[in-house]
Amino acid sequence: MVNIMSACLVEPGMINNLTLIRRYFSVIVTWDEPVPLNGILSYYTIKYTINGTRLTQNSTATNFTISNLSPNMRVSNITVSATTGGGEGQASIEYDVFTQTRPCM
Repeated sequence: MVNIMSACLVEPGMINNLTLIRRYFSVIVTWDEPVPLNGILSYYTIKYTINGTRLTQNSTATNFTISNLSPNMRVSNITVSATTGGGEGQASIEYDVFTQTRPCM
């Protein structure tokens, strides 16, 4: 006799506590893992737009630095989502931010 077990894989929940830290030449994006995680995290997907170009990066960390920017540069449509064996979860709310206009003194 063979026992067949079925596991239902479900995508993770939405990212929590997305934070944007503005710098002179970069934007630091941080977040908490989603609740519920619904499995083992594969990676996070960070999406953003610079000068009309949509960019996508994957990371296993709960932070990412968007670098090589100019002062007072707009970074728009920033979202983060998590992916597990169940698929990609719902993306965070979109945010827009400008880099700092001058360095902090």
